[in-house]
Amino acid sequence: MEIEELVKTPKKVEILNSFNEDTQKYFKWFLALTEIPHPTFACYDLSKIIQTWLTKMGVKFEADKNHNILIHLDSNGMPDTTPTTAIQAHIDMVWVGEYVNGNIGVSLIDGKLVAEKSTLGADDGFGVALILELVERRNEIPHPPLELLLTIDEEMGLIGIKQFPAKDGSSDTNIPILTYKYFINCDALCGESVYIGSSGGIVYESSFLVNPIPISSIENFSGKKLVSIDLTKCTGGHSGQCIVLGRANAIKIIGRLLNYLIFNKIEFMIAELNGGEKVNIIAPFCQAKILVDSSNEDKTIELLNFYGQKLIKEFVKTDSPDFHISSENSSFLQSKLIDKVLSYEESRKIISFITLCPSGVIRMSPLFEKIVDTSNNLSIIKFEGNEVKTMLMSRSITKVGIDEVDQILRTAYESTGLEVKENIWIAGVPWEANSNSRLAKMMVDTFEELYGERKTISVNTVTIEPPQLIELGYTEGDMISICPDIPKAHMVGEFMGVEDAMRWRNAVYKLLTKLID
Repeated sequence: MEIEELVKTPKKVEILNSFNEDTQKYFKWFLALTEIPHPTFACYDLSKIIQTWLTKMGVKFEADKNHNILIHLDSNGMPDTTPTTAIQAHIDMVWVGEYVNGNIGVSLIDGKLVAEKSTLGADDGFGVALILELVERRNEIPHPPLELLLTIDEEMGLIGIKQFPAKDGSSDTNIPILTYKYFINCDALCGESVYIGSSGGIVYESSFLVNPIPISSIENFSGKKLVSIDLTKCTGGHSGQCIVLGRANAIKIIGRLLNYLIFNKIEFMIAELNGGEKVNIIAPFCQAKILVDSSNEDKTIELLNFYGQKLIKEFVKTDSPDFHISSENSSFLQSKLIDKVLSYEESRKIISFITLCPSGVIRMSPLFEKIVDTSNNLSIIKFEGNEVKTMLMSRSITKVGIDEVDQILRTAYESTGLEVKENIWIAGVPWEANSNSRLAKMMVDTFEELYGERKTISVNTVTIEPPQLIELGYTEGDMISICPDIPKAHMVGEFMGVEDAMRWRNAVYKLLTKLID
């Protein structure tokens, strides 16, 4: 397909025209994706557009009722007896930042494609573009028989891949049973290694049931002071990929500040508590409003400023947040349409939970150097109505680790003494490392052959799709996960290096020619 059919934004066309012909063949597809809104749970229009492209290109494919797509390509330039290889990518993206009519603004800066005001969608636009280019050039690029999987809604529980047919044929879907021997996932986020394992994840979407006090019933309400604490612009980042970097979690910092008040015998009532935005992002902001006695106003502000500056210094190498404290008369609440607050007792219990809830690395792997074994992220907290809503995501590369962090979190919830409404679901199971992967060794050798750089073989700390296929009964395939570096995945300012993407794209194409048993 021609560039003008896929990319309409003049600046993006200009970027494409600055590339050589080979680079354009890949990046026209990548930039086409940035023209179409495709956040998680709203990526179905993109699926329909991709199906239109596939029809124009004349290939066989199935799309299920959920908008997952399976494309079939016969072998080209290789024996018909060559085993089938599958390549998989997800079409949804984390949607954060500023967009213009759903269009992602893209700049070419120092050899990188950068979304300066939003996420870029390189997670997993890299893999989707690779698959679409491969379809278009199927009669030009040598390859074995291919099953190309484009899945929906990966970012919230790997939903799309779970909807593919079980190996035993028990699933109700029009997509046929997969036949691959080799499987390449394009969702690793990190280009340092070829991955043979990954973390599983559990999401805790649980709420504390509370009994807020009407402000009309608070004794001497007019004599109270409302203190506001705003912590914004923390770096954030992917809670699997970036958790090892020790970045600030804004919810945890606000919890620590309010816990300092408790230990300094200052009573307060929470009027507002709102932090975090996505379950798989380290919380980049948190705001709290508390009512204190006017006699404690100066001491409260003094303590918050003192401890706040100390805490911010802890993260001087990882974060540059904005931190503000202000106070108003209590009547300011009414102007904000806030008519209820938490009692001091319930406020203290919520802060105790934030304090006890781990957020960060819990254990490093004893088997893989510099790899996180188990972690947790306190992603979201919000006081709303008669609930304090929380979302957490724990990860581990082993099932034992998943069980361990589950016990820790349940203990933290129960320790408050508050009633909890639980909604706990598995985002993904651990992919326990296959150290005997022939495919991984071939990928490492191929990359070294092309570029003189030998990648390591490792385990990934993000939660990705391959183990879900194992859960569906595909236990015999040899599976790897690859991707160029996307160091700011899920963050405003996300970028992907042009050369890095081309190197991985070329390595995959070269690897396909070697998969002859």
